Amino acid sequence: VVLISFRFLDKVYCLSSSEALVQFTRNPRAYLLPPQPRIPCKVCIIGPPTSGKTSLAEMIAQHYNATVLDMAVLLEPVVAEAKEAVVREAREEAKSSTIDTLTQELTQQQTEEPPVPVSAYDPRVEQAVKEAENKACDSNLTITVEMQTKALRNGIQAAEQKRREADPTGPL
Repeated sequence: VVLISFRFLDKVYCLSSSEALVQFTRNPRAYLLPPQPRIPCKVCIIGPPTSGKTSLAEMIAQHYNATVLDMAVLLEPVVAEAKEAVVREAREEAKSSTIDTLTQELTQQQTEEPPVPVSAYDPRVEQAVKEAENKACDSNLTITVEMQTKALRNGIQAAEQKRREADPTGPL
C-alpha cells in the first residue's frame, strides 16, 4: 500500500508510511544508492611462528566485518581427501597385483588338481593390502596448486554462503 509518493532528484519515490517519509527526510542516502556489493579485498599476513599473524588477521576482520580464511584450516579436508584417494589407489593396486602374482605361482606349480582361485580374502592378499595401506599412509603428500585452489574456492564459497544466510539482502 503506497501512501506517499513524491519526486526527488529526477526520481519518483513511493513510501508506505509517514515514518518512512521521516526516515527519508533525515537521511535520503539509503534510498538514493542501490545496495553495493562488498569490494573484494584480500590481505595476506606473513610472519614467523607465534608472531601474532592470526590475532592481527582476526582484529582486522572484526574491524572491517570481514572473514578470515586460514589456508591451513582450508587445506585439511582437501588433503584428507587426496590422502584417502592415494590410500584407496594403493589398496586396489596391491590387491590386484598380489592376486595376479599368487595366481601365476599356483599355475606354475602344475599339480594334478586345478589351481584354487585366489580371492581378495586370502590372508596373503590381505597382508599385502595392509602393508600397501601403511606405506601410503606414511608417505608424504605434496600439496599442489590445484589442491590449494580447491581449498580456497571452497572457503570463499562457504564464507559467502554464511554471509548470505546471515543477511540475504546484504552484500557478500
